Amino acid sequence: MKHSKFKRIKKAVVTLFLTTNLTLVGTGSAVLNTASDSANLDDQATPSASNYRNSTVFSPLPSPQEQLNQPNTEVNKATRTYKIDPTGGFIEDELIVKFKNDVSSTIKEFTLSTYKAGILRENRSKSLLIKVSPSERGLVMASLAKDPNVEYVQVNQVGKVQEGSVSGGSGSNGCPGPNPDDWWFCHTYLQWGLHTIQAPAAWLFYKGSSSVKVAVIDSGVDYRHRDLGVSPTGRVIKGPDILDNDNDPIDEDYYNIGHGTGVAGIMAAKTNNGQDIAAVDWYSQVVAIRVANIFGITWEGDVADAIFSALDDYNVDVINLSLSFPNNNPELQNAIAVALNRKVTVVAAVKSSSVRNCFMEFPAAYYGVISVAATSNGDGWWSGCTGNNKGNTTWQRLQVTAPGKEILTLRMNNGVGYSSGTSMATAFVSGVATVLRSCTNPSRILIGIIYGTDDLGSQGWDSTYGYGRLNMYKALDMVCF
Repeated sequence: MKHSKFKRIKKAVVTLFLTTNLTLVGTGSAVLNTASDSANLDDQATPSASNYRNSTVFSPLPSPQEQLNQPNTEVNKATRTYKIDPTGGFIEDELIVKFKNDVSSTIKEFTLSTYKAGILRENRSKSLLIKVSPSERGLVMASLAKDPNVEYVQVNQVGKVQEGSVSGGSGSNGCPGPNPDDWWFCHTYLQWGLHTIQAPAAWLFYKGSSSVKVAVIDSGVDYRHRDLGVSPTGRVIKGPDILDNDNDPIDEDYYNIGHGTGVAGIMAAKTNNGQDIAAVDWYSQVVAIRVANIFGITWEGDVADAIFSALDDYNVDVINLSLSFPNNNPELQNAIAVALNRKVTVVAAVKSSSVRNCFMEFPAAYYGVISVAATSNGDGWWSGCTGNNKGNTTWQRLQVTAPGKEILTLRMNNGVGYSSGTSMATAFVSGVATVLRSCTNPSRILIGIIYGTDDLGSQGWDSTYGYGRLNMYKALDMVCF
């Protein structure tokens, strides 16, 4: 105990010495000579380096693990501002930094302490989400990028769930019709998307399996909806709320529409239960993970962390990402790569747009991801950027299209309504992917979806429809029969 105490005192003295001497560097480093109160990153009064010389008590920055072991501390919970930079592209006071695997926690701790950087979270990728002074962010990022101990450093990019217009509607009980007997399916043709992809013909053979799990990484899911419910009697497994750092991923859409709720409804609403709508998959379980705020805005580091949670904590088979980011960064790209290496099917929306010749954005542009644009009733292209060139880099081409205009799906508070966008089209593809997973191995799902399409536009692949419009029956016929 005495030896341990001596080591802690020695460490504090050494750290104090280094901190107080940073100001002696002079003008040699504009990054290191920042110790004013404005650079404080823990929302606490931070004395300047000169004041440390007269201080009798010095508390060095806790290690990442020490901070993570204090879930109720200001560092972990209350210090995130989510304030978006004036450019609109990223959070102004956050960075994501990944140190190389052989770097010790002591070196990480000291490196970050030189920038007065607070650790908000250790991500599943082993990167650190850190808080920095907005005025110093560029300098800190540039300096860390040159550090031989750093694998990569990036801003925490802002993304958005991909949705179009939404209109009203409400469900009703008591539909006695054929299989399935969901009211809006059997009494009307309003669920035209299911008919277009030939879901009724496919259901004669396969309807899905409760052993298959799909992660809906989105604005949350209204698991209290009567046509969803919580597993095992319902369809939803409550995953984490990455934003609020709790285990309640309830949809918090500001307009009470529910982006994630609508996505989940298309792929997995309770089917053949005499109420509301039918879904693509009758039995799969939805792992709800909330990463988007009430306005549908999300952050790259949170989405990457959600992907690792879906893989490590819930062992999902399919990941639905009805969202996009404009720029490529290693944090999200690495998370997608891990998912694909584990044979998990990743389905992502291209950016919703009324014109086609724009860049599809990420993660849809990553090779191996099933990228999806939207069609209308009548099989016309309706929404989605299909371009795959950004700067001097060519990414993967558009893979498929699926119904995405005026799709009847679930809304929050037991509602039913229309929603439009590439997000909805992506949900159709994810639903078919979960049904395919119930009857074939993971490596064949991509083949079934891409080559089991209805070829629209020019023969073969084209830049409007990709390989074609989703056809559930053909996909099953390709890999399951």
